Amino acid sequence: NAKMPSILIECGFLSNEKESQLLADSKYQDKIAWAIYVGIQKYLTGIAENN
Repeated sequence: NAKMPSILIECGFLSNEKESQLLADSKYQDKIAWAIYVGIQKYLTGIAENN
């Protein structure tokens, strides 16, 4: 019953060998983190523009 927006981000499956290797790579983790950041920024910008 949280009264705030929330999201669930699934970046891959550890049970998948290829995805598991990617998720263990710090450069890949940085790419994922940056994409999440950009997505949140776009979301917040959209909210601000609509108010």
